[in-house]
Amino acid sequence: MMIISVIAFVVAFGILVLVHEFGHFWIARKVGIFVEKFSIGFGPKILGFKKKGTDFCISLLPLGGFVKMKGEGDEQEANTTDPDAFPNKSVKARAAVVMAGPMMNLLLSFILMPFVFWLGKPEISFLSEIPVIERILPASPADQAGLKMGDQILRLNSKQTATWEKVLETVTLTGIGKEIDITVQRNGAEKLVSLKTAPLPTGEGAYLGFEKFFGTAPEAIVVEVLSGSPAQTGGLKAGDKITTVENVPVTDWDSLISAVNSQKGKEMTVGVLRNQSTFFFKIKPNWDKTAGRWLLGIKGPEGSSLGILRTKQYTFLEAIKMGFKTNVKNILMTFEVLKKLVTLELSYKTLGGPVQIAYALGKASASGLPDFLYFTAFLSLQLAILNILPIPMLDGGHLLFFLIEAVRKKPLSLKARLIAQQAGLVLLLTLILFVTMNDLERLLGWSKWFK
Repeated sequence: MMIISVIAFVVAFGILVLVHEFGHFWIARKVGIFVEKFSIGFGPKILGFKKKGTDFCISLLPLGGFVKMKGEGDEQEANTTDPDAFPNKSVKARAAVVMAGPMMNLLLSFILMPFVFWLGKPEISFLSEIPVIERILPASPADQAGLKMGDQILRLNSKQTATWEKVLETVTLTGIGKEIDITVQRNGAEKLVSLKTAPLPTGEGAYLGFEKFFGTAPEAIVVEVLSGSPAQTGGLKAGDKITTVENVPVTDWDSLISAVNSQKGKEMTVGVLRNQSTFFFKIKPNWDKTAGRWLLGIKGPEGSSLGILRTKQYTFLEAIKMGFKTNVKNILMTFEVLKKLVTLELSYKTLGGPVQIAYALGKASASGLPDFLYFTAFLSLQLAILNILPIPMLDGGHLLFFLIEAVRKKPLSLKARLIAQQAGLVLLLTLILFVTMNDLERLLGWSKWFK
């Protein structure tokens, strides 16, 4: 998986960077700006060639790219008599060059997405169905709040939820540890319940503990023992099948959760089957305030599910329509997430960085070409939107400078621009640091190493 993730990341990110930088390059040439260098990646040059005075190259660090235009980024004020230099072009021409990068990424997303539906993308079959609860996870927020199987979810935070897709979107955008009001229909009457979202077992998002259910709950087999957890201290190992808790039989993962919580934090005897032999271990679970239950510190397998995924192929015209609708929906959702991040309604811990992107790309590649194309189109869309944010060092920061210049009738001083760019660089590096820490926590549980 590691090799696939790296290859998928390099291919997808390389395409996105190439398209983005080509947009800058193409419009720069169109408006008469001389381009000195076109680089995919940063650092030392690996290979390349020169054409029409431009040095085209691939560099060592594949974490982006750049187009170096004549007069751009010079420490001294540009030569105002040079007609080929970037600073000497009109505000309109420079803005067009800067906007071309994000617009090319946006265009790429709208080109790729129809092919996803034309080839046939695996879809979750029940997303368009009426949200009727078919399963309540033990000790989950939904279980503790008294929701029941058969309840139909009518509204979340006063917003109509006609489908499972709308329910899942709303819960995801609410974030972890947030209060949420749920209106359900039970026996013909409406009931309002308030509860707090909890993190998914994988730590990658919020959940409430109710769901549409297919198949059976997973067996109580230990897939992973978390470092420093009660399970590790007590002697559990990956591959153990938990059979009893305090002599109470455990049949699946749900019954294991119920049995552990029923002991209310007391030290318990856990029986396991290991290599055809039965062993018993004394384990005292930890209380997890966020999850709202007692935890052993283990991860289990996925449930065996039937009929959840379906693959539907669309005609080419239908695929164009579906691709357009999907991109519009993703654009609106991205701006909603950005708004919630700015207003602190959503934690930065929900964000993923380069490690998480590489991991997700690897999984998408393993799932087939449609999933890989979908994820690449989605990333291209995110790149377009994030690049137009008014943050110095990003394209949106340059557009902000141009807007100020148009209003003032003269550009900001070189010193002011440099200070703003340094502040923007610090902000971006801080964000990259935080999301990378998120990635390491999700994939490796690295914070437990320091406990």
